[in-house]
Amino acid sequence: AAREWLLLRLVAALAVVVLLAPQFPIQAKEWAYAGVALFFLTSIVAHSAHGDPWTLTLINVCLLILLLTSRYCHPG
Repeated sequence: AAREWLLLRLVAALAVVVLLAPQFPIQAKEWAYAGVALFFLTSIVAHSAHGDPWTLTLINVCLLILLLTSRYCHPG
C-alpha cells in the first residue's frame, strides 16, 4: 500500500509540473489534465461511498471545477 501511495504522489507531482511549466507540449498537458480530473473524480466517488463528511466531497468538487475552468480558459 505504501508503494502505491508513493507512486500516486509522484505522478500527481509530475502532473502539476507539466500543467504549470509552459515549455511542455499541449499533448502532455492534455494527459495531465485528464489524469488530475480522474484523480478528483475517483476521490469524489470514494468519499461519497465511504460516507465521509460532505465537506470532503465538496472540496474535491470545487477543485475539479477549478481544474476544468483552468483547462477551458487556457490559451492554446
